[in-house]
Order: sequence, then structure tokens, then C-alpha cells
Amino acid sequence: MSILLGMTMCAPASLNDVHELVLKRDHDTSIAYRKALEILSASRLNELSSRDTLQIVDNLMSSSSNWRGSLRVARWTAIQQLPFGETLPMVHVGSPLQRGRTPSPYRYFCQINMTSSLSSLVISNVRLADGQPVDVSIAGGRIAALGPDLVPQPGAAVEDGGGALLLPGFVEGHTHIDKTNWGRPWYRNEVGATLLDRINNERRWRKESGHDAGAQSLALARAFVEAGTTRLRTHVDVDTDAGLRYLEGVLQTRQAMRDLLDIQIVAFPQSGLLGRPGTDELLGRALADGADVLGALDPALIDGDPVASLNLTFALAERYHKPIDIHLHEPGEVGAFTFKLLLDRVEALGMQGQVVVSHAFCLGALPERERDVLLERIARLNVALLTSAPPSRPVPPLKICREKGITIFGGNDGIRDTWSPYGSPDMLERAMLIGLRYDMRRDDELAVAFDCVSAAAARGCGFRDYGLHAGARADLVLVDAETVAQAVVARPRRKLVVANGRIVVRNGELVVEA
Repeated sequence: MSILLGMTMCAPASLNDVHELVLKRDHDTSIAYRKALEILSASRLNELSSRDTLQIVDNLMSSSSNWRGSLRVARWTAIQQLPFGETLPMVHVGSPLQRGRTPSPYRYFCQINMTSSLSSLVISNVRLADGQPVDVSIAGGRIAALGPDLVPQPGAAVEDGGGALLLPGFVEGHTHIDKTNWGRPWYRNEVGATLLDRINNERRWRKESGHDAGAQSLALARAFVEAGTTRLRTHVDVDTDAGLRYLEGVLQTRQAMRDLLDIQIVAFPQSGLLGRPGTDELLGRALADGADVLGALDPALIDGDPVASLNLTFALAERYHKPIDIHLHEPGEVGAFTFKLLLDRVEALGMQGQVVVSHAFCLGALPERERDVLLERIARLNVALLTSAPPSRPVPPLKICREKGITIFGGNDGIRDTWSPYGSPDMLERAMLIGLRYDMRRDDELAVAFDCVSAAAARGCGFRDYGLHAGARADLVLVDAETVAQAVVARPRRKLVVANGRIVVRNGELVVEA
């Protein structure tokens, strides 16, 4: 265990240090091995160069397929930190990986390498939101240039955009793809009216119906891409009945969609954190196995003890170096009380910019003075807000939040599941519903609604290299619309979707395998 202590307290870990842990197979060292990977996947990346980290993880991959989630986070974070255009290191010739025993996470990263070296593409004759005609040059999965009359590089493919409106790939900021009934026979909803009714009904139905989180999440993920979404945050149930079964299904979907859709996974305790002993341990395992974010649910009304619930939530987040995305349905003064406790912990632990509060119904029901004091603190601590803009519940004041500098963004919540028959993987539709809920009528207001499912959502979820500018990841959508406002209201078929620099959808249909 001395190696682990040296890694934690002293100098950065060397390749030999980490590899020595891998080579030891006893039980005690396996605990150290898990911790070493947690360190690599988070706090130690600021002390190791990205290339050093890639070399370490490659050696770990060649020795063992254990702890796949931590390896995935470590290598992907390192890849993101490499300078644009730099060639990624590949596996050494003759390693076990090249002898046909490649573990599935490494196939994932090899595919990323291939994606980053795609041949160049120019999309000509498209229009920006302000009407300016431009061409887009794409190389290595990134936007290389954006401007009028670009000259294609020799050998580049050229796609005529036909004067279409150019939009960035859409971002789904909050959904539950593990729960969906998308594409299956209609679910007859006869559930009771309370939150606990819906939780218990869903748990029973998923157990009895044979619902397959892997197959269903894949079906919905494909539909998202066909509608132009290229980045998505999904909450996935973790509880003592199902264990990590739903997470495993969504991890399979994430791998299958790796070149088309960037999926963040939130480990979500749908039944609460405190009421079922062992839930915290399962959440920890989920974070170690590949979940990107720690979820939470109504610390006062579901867990019954907001102080204990939030303390445990933040302790888990700190232990696994993960951000937090909490469902807060609690109304009025109860919700405000919980919100203040949460902000206390954000401030005390230095987690500014690492917390999203989803739904936040209480912010739409407080007296103005109390609300504004709370909003000022939310802005100062850089806590983001998510709204699905439900018509039947109070919602955070979108315009005031934006004026105060708060990131507020949009998402569907559940789509065609036991909770609700509503929802669609079309983020232009969600933007329209946001516009309707907030009485947005002007074109500039509808542009704000679209921002909630594009740039603001990317910012709130922490998706990097987003947008329509040189160096951004080439995630693009073309639609036949005059303006962004018309695109939101008319929701035309997606003429073209580009993900990671590849054309993946034409006329609303996938043209690549997933």
C-alpha cells in the first residue's frame, strides 16, 4: 500500500508505480489498484502530461480489463487535453491488445483514434443564424475553418448544403434513456398521483415486464441522433433492487453510439439515498464503473433528512471526484431550504461550477425578494439550473436567471416511459415547448429558447469544444429554415447531421451503423 500512499501524498505517479500495482494480483493490492485509477481519472491529471497518462492507461489496458469505467475516464480526459491535431499514441506492436485480446473499452478508444483522423470534408453553401453565407471546412473531426468561399483541400469531400440553415449539434441536458418505452407497444398509464406512486410503479413494472435498458436506451439514442442531437446527459437508475443492471445497459449504448453521440451518464438514486441501505455503495460502484456524474433526489421529501442526505451526496462526489446533478422537485419554502443547504456545501467544498440543480420548482414559487437573494447566491457559486419547462409546475424564471448570469438550460426529462406518455427526442420541439412555457414570441426570444438546447446546455453539462467556430468539434445540423426562430417553431426534418466530422444522418435517417 506504500505505493498508493506515495501516489496520493507526494510526487506524481510514474509508469512503473502504476504498472507494479497492476502486476500484483493479491486482494489487498486490488484495492490500491482501484484507488490508483481513481487518482489517474481525476486529481492526478493536473500533474501528469496527457501523453504520460495515455501511456499509463495503455499499459493498464494491456495488463487487465478490470476497472473499465476509471480507465475510460482517464484516457478520454487525457485525449481531450492533447493539443488540437496532435497524433494520439497507439498500442505497442506485439502487446496483448494486438494479439486479439482487446478489451471492449480499448476498442472504444481505438475508434476515437480513427475518428480523429477522418478525411477532410467541406460543407458549402450554408447560412449562419444571422443570414451570412458560409462554407465549413472540417478536418480530423473538428471545424478547421468557417467562412465564405473556402477552397477545399486536395482530396476533400464536398457536400453542397443547398442554402440550408447551419446549426450546432443539439444538446439534450436531462433525460432518462434507461427508462424509455420508445418503439415498444403503448404503455397504459394508470399510476397514482404522488411521486412515490410513480417510483414504486416504475420499479415494479421494470421488474415484471422484462424491460431491457440496453436495447431501449439504444433505440432512443438513435432517434436522438436522427433528430440532430450529438451530446446528451442521461440519468440512469441505481437502486438496491436492480443494482447496476440499468447502468450496464446504458454503458453498452454509449459504446455502440460512441462515434455519433457523446453520452454523459448520471448515477441516479431514483428511490432516494437514505431509505435503502447500500444505495451509497452502489452509487460509488457506478461512478467507478463509468458514470460521469453523481445524481441525487429530493433530500427533504424523499430522504426525510436533507442534512444527512446532502452530506452523504457531497462526500461521495468528493471521494470519486465527480460533479453533481440533483433532482429538486421540492416546492416553495421546503425547496428553498434544501437549496440553501446545498449552496452551503458547494461553497464550503469549493465545488463552484460542478453542480446542476434540475427542475428547481421552488424558484418559480418564492416571493420575489427571497427568490432574488437565492438567485444571486446561485449565480455567485456558478450553480447551473435545468428545466424541462413543464406546463403544470412552477419553473425557474428563465429571463431573470440569464440576466443574473446563471446558466439555465433545457431537457426533456423522461420520454415515453411509465412516468409520462409525453416527450420526444427532437430538441427543436423541446426548445419550442420552452418558448411556449415562458411566453416567448419574438424571434430573439426564440433564439434564447434554442440556446437552452444548444450552447447553454453544453455549458451547463460541461461538454467541451462546442459551437460553430474553428477548433470546435464538428457537430452540425442543417435544416431548411430561414431563421432559428422558424426552425424552432416549424421543426423541419434534419437535412444533414454531422457528428465528429462525419455525415451520419441524411433527410432524417441514419446513414451509418450504430
